[in-house]
Amino acid sequence: MDDKEGREQFYYSFATNVAATYALKSVIDKERPNGSDDNAYPSGHTSRAFQGASFIHKRYGLEYNTSSPLPLATTTMATYN
Repeated sequence: MDDKEGREQFYYSFATNVAATYALKSVIDKERPNGSDDNAYPSGHTSRAFQGASFIHKRYGLEYNTSSPLPLATTTMATYN
């Protein structure tokens, strides 16, 4: 699928998500379980996984979300890891 507009929207939403996640990390100061630093929350992996799955759903509809288990599996694994 060649969707230039969708690709640009994805890049914009991805950059916005990363910026928001790291801005929150700098404000929240939640210590990691191993004590290595104070940037544990919110999880960057989880926020990116949910951003990607949400983008696919909003841009392409439910048939792309349910036909492939990848967005759900990625989001679920990122949440529990």
